Amino acid sequence: MASQRMLTSGNSRLVFQPEQNLLREAVVESGASRVFVLVDKNTEKHCLPYFLEQLGKPKGLTVVKMNAGEINKTEKNWLSVLAQLHDAMADRHALLVNLGGGVVTDLGGFAAAVYKRGIRYINVPTSLLAMVDASTGAKTGIDFRYTKNELGVFYEPEYVFIDSSYLKTLPERHFTAALAEMLKHSLLNSEDALKAFLGADFKDEKLMEKLIFKSVQFKSLIVQQDFRESGLRKQLNFGHTFGHAFESYYLNTEKILFHGEAVAVGLICALYLSQSCVHFQKDLLGRITDWIKDRFSLPIPDESEFEAIFSLMMRDKKNSGGSVLAVLLSSPGHPWHDKKINKKQVFEALDYYSKVVKGWL
Repeated sequence: MASQRMLTSGNSRLVFQPEQNLLREAVVESGASRVFVLVDKNTEKHCLPYFLEQLGKPKGLTVVKMNAGEINKTEKNWLSVLAQLHDAMADRHALLVNLGGGVVTDLGGFAAAVYKRGIRYINVPTSLLAMVDASTGAKTGIDFRYTKNELGVFYEPEYVFIDSSYLKTLPERHFTAALAEMLKHSLLNSEDALKAFLGADFKDEKLMEKLIFKSVQFKSLIVQQDFRESGLRKQLNFGHTFGHAFESYYLNTEKILFHGEAVAVGLICALYLSQSCVHFQKDLLGRITDWIKDRFSLPIPDESEFEAIFSLMMRDKKNSGGSVLAVLLSSPGHPWHDKKINKKQVFEALDYYSKVVKGWL
């Protein structure tokens, strides 16, 4: 992606491969009374030096720190970030830059939304998952009582700066996990988009930049049309009803799942129900399932664990009237949202997932 590209998502500007002068103008010369940069221990070590170099090593920036990982996307760390802003006497004209993956951008955005009733913020995603998903769309929040994204608000960043240079700092497992969200976007987009994605060489850096752009472009177009998720945007939850339950279930175990890995599980389950309920192609279900199995090492729950996973699905914030609501797909590019699924169907999908990952199907 040799030249800079810009998209809009709501009132946010999404900038790809940002030029240094625009980055500096948006951060250092923004007119903010103070500039704060939120990092976790990983981005502090691997990403902050490059970020400051891009800005010309400006004086006066204050670094705010938080613990790394989904397990730390909690009210404790959110309050810690707020306390650091408070103790540094940040006022309502301050600017917060979230430099990190989805946990940093989600939690940092939520902190910006409530501090002084809202301060400006910018997202600089450093993980592939944050680039194609978490940093775009203005959803902010934290996990609460082992329930994924239970607390949060819609609050837009001024900018999202997407610089693929940060991907060089990413461990392979983090990179691979994010492919599930990109697969989701291609499934929701069209048959051509899905075919191109399934056949892509993800080690080709230039191709990856194009795929990232297309993925964000697809999501931002939907967000533009339905910012508050009242209709069209609900399709972006495809795979997440199951996925969030798996992510929450394994959060405090030795089998901790990354968000993208949980989405991969959720896609298999949702596609199985799509095949049984709205006639998604059985051979395509098998092909996508095999694609996921070839790239991911996923947990296999026992039947005795299905009840606990279903219980977590019942807590999903997208549900209504005590019913579990899911997004299903009749074919690539043709989603059905708010489809009610019952306990029997959930258990059937979990059974299919478990057997197919074990290789019994």
